[in-house]
Amino acid sequence: MGKNESGKTALLQALYRLNPIESSDGRYDITDDYPRTQVTDYQRAVEAKEREHAIVIEATFAIEDEELEPLNTDLGQGVLPEPEVTLEKGYANKTWFRFETDERVAGKNLLKKANIQQELGAEGGKWTNLKELAGILIRTH
Repeated sequence: MGKNESGKTALLQALYRLNPIESSDGRYDITDDYPRTQVTDYQRAVEAKEREHAIVIEATFAIEDEELEPLNTDLGQGVLPEPEVTLEKGYANKTWFRFETDERVAGKNLLKKANIQQELGAEGGKWTNLKELAGILIRTH
């Protein structure tokens, strides 16, 4: 509930476009949806690669404990420091998602499951992300 012209319908339409029933309902059209007074400048800037497509909607969703359980079991308790996922969509008509991860938690748990922590020796603790850990694994094996 709210006053007329306060954005209630625009908010609901934007959320619907993140996961529409009909896929064609999820598309943003620059001509129809972008502010008319700026659409020409926007289109030119995107075509000239001076800017990226604008994001129209960003929504963050909490991940429930029962949804986290398999992830925590496979990759370690706390692999997601914030149990949430953010979705965003814009005029490029692609849906992007992001979430924060603790790669040290995941890597330590994977090494433990593979039973190779000891084989890495002194180098085994000198990594901060999974890419660095992969490099160490390649060098030592």
